[in-house]
Amino acid sequence: MSPRRCVDPWDWCVSYLLPSSCVTNIPGRGPGCGAHDHARGLLVELVRRLDASAVSLHYFERTYPIWGFDDCRTVVTAVVDAPRFGRVRVTTFARYCRRSGTESWAVFVNGHHLNTEDRRHPPSQRFTAFLVYCALRARAPAASAPDPPRECGLA
Repeated sequence: MSPRRCVDPWDWCVSYLLPSSCVTNIPGRGPGCGAHDHARGLLVELVRRLDASAVSLHYFERTYPIWGFDDCRTVVTAVVDAPRFGRVRVTTFARYCRRSGTESWAVFVNGHHLNTEDRRHPPSQRFTAFLVYCALRARAPAASAPDPPRECGLA
C-alpha cells in the first residue's frame, strides 16, 4: 500500500464538522478526541465522494488488557443517503496491538466485506471513501449509471 493511501498528518489536522441533522453518539464538532475526528472524517468524506447526505455516525471503542499490553479495537459505522446508490452503510473495524505494534483493519459496505486491500496500514478517510465508491460502482446496474472513472480500475 502506498503512503498516500494511509493516514497522514493532514488527516489529523483537519477539523470535520457534522451537520446538525446527523444522529451520532460523539460530538458533532471538535476539538476533542483524535479518534472522534477520524470517525467524523469518514462520514464527511463519504458524503463528499458519494454526493450524499449524512444520516448517522456511531463510534465504539474497546480496550482489552492482554498480558499487560493494550489491544485496542474501534468500530465506526457511517450511514449516508446517496442519490445514485440509495442508503449506504459503511462499517470500519480497526485493531491495534500495542505489544506487537501490529494493526489490522476491515471495511464493510452494506454488509459486504471489501477484502482487496492491504490490511497492515489503515487507509485515510479520503481513501476509504474512494474504496467505498469503487465497490458501489462495481455493484451498480450497468444500464442506470454512467461509466466509472478509470481510477476505479473498472473502465
